[in-house]
Amino acid sequence: MSILFSFDNSFERNFFKAENSSKNRIDWLSPKPIFIAIVLLGVLMPASSFMNYDDAFSRVWPFDFYNKNQTVFKALSIYAGVTLMFLFGYRLAISKVAQVNVVKINDEMFISRSVAIASIGFGTFFIIVYMIGGFSEILTGASDRTRAFAGLQGLFLVLNVLISVSVVWYIRILNQRRSFSEKTMFVIYTSISLGIIALQGQKSTLFIMIAAMAVIYNCKLKKIQLQTIVVGVISLFVLLMAYHIYKQEYLVLGRVVSISGGSQFWSSVYDFLNSQIFGNFMQLQTMSVLIEGTPLPLSYQYGYTYWAGLLLLVPRSIFPDKPLPSTGIFTEAFWPEAWQELGTTLPPGLFGEAYMNFGVAGAILCGLVFGYVMGRVHANYEQNKNSDMVLVYYAILVASILHFFRGELASVTYLFLSIALPCRLLMSNAKIGTRP
Repeated sequence: MSILFSFDNSFERNFFKAENSSKNRIDWLSPKPIFIAIVLLGVLMPASSFMNYDDAFSRVWPFDFYNKNQTVFKALSIYAGVTLMFLFGYRLAISKVAQVNVVKINDEMFISRSVAIASIGFGTFFIIVYMIGGFSEILTGASDRTRAFAGLQGLFLVLNVLISVSVVWYIRILNQRRSFSEKTMFVIYTSISLGIIALQGQKSTLFIMIAAMAVIYNCKLKKIQLQTIVVGVISLFVLLMAYHIYKQEYLVLGRVVSISGGSQFWSSVYDFLNSQIFGNFMQLQTMSVLIEGTPLPLSYQYGYTYWAGLLLLVPRSIFPDKPLPSTGIFTEAFWPEAWQELGTTLPPGLFGEAYMNFGVAGAILCGLVFGYVMGRVHANYEQNKNSDMVLVYYAILVASILHFFRGELASVTYLFLSIALPCRLLMSNAKIGTRP
């Protein structure tokens, strides 16, 4: 792993620098450090407990390995290759980046367009409430999204325009000093939007919204120090887990069962948080299952899951034979009862999905492409810092890295587009300072 940190030091010094500092230092909220941190958390951290069958994954998703030591070593080797290819692709991406037309927030049109776009979001919410059967049904459905909200994925993505308004509004506030009343309205609106988005029962959307705003603050105002990032990530994780308990247990059972009371309170809290951490960072485990379970019982998909991803938003009422996405294929192959009886799916991860399709070569190539895309987006931001739209794309994509890594390509891409594209409608090309 020392190779991962020593690779391309000269690029690290020149590319990751804080403008508000007299000396160069790493921008910890840029794609490369985030990716390496996720590799450490999702691949190296669970290795020991996974080998001993003492991790959350092995308890919830049991799998009998024929030769576990050899399989885990191969999984680690694949992720080492993925990481090196990510870093190589990242470096290739910064060679030539053109300056683009400056797209900034237009104060004259922001208010009218934000009202229109927010109205679409609120209107969609009321349509969903009506189609589900009432507000109480949405609360209940948040604990079982796969079944309760089947066929409504497209409408739930439309709700994300509420996030788009908050993101652009936040940049507007950071661009120029605003009145206390406008800042208050921003806080109220964003709080309401967060509450509505939370009704989807999907932690990833909440995480991406909050993380994107942190990246914007990091880019527009001042670089956030590593210790502050660590504290913020831990705090956000605890809040999202509290939300998870509320929607998964309290709304369904009327009580909390994961955390005990009395003298067992702190130990049960620790056990719950520990299981949730390992439950979210399990890319080593999913890759190991795929290595031993492919091509039997799961055959290589040869791009089938990517084709299925293009049809993800098409309701089965319109296309009854719609192919399963990678999450459904993966779960049905190894834990069919979870899919058939509970409607529960397990994401293979971006690189696990690539392995499902094209084996080791697919995972390695995916690392190269993903690194190139992230490097290109970062270099584009560095070259065009005066464009608010470039910042929006950069911030939302950086905030999505974790969910690409642990999820699968299609759903996270749709989530990214559902937030980023409406932001463009809130901006216009600048008349001055525009460069070809």
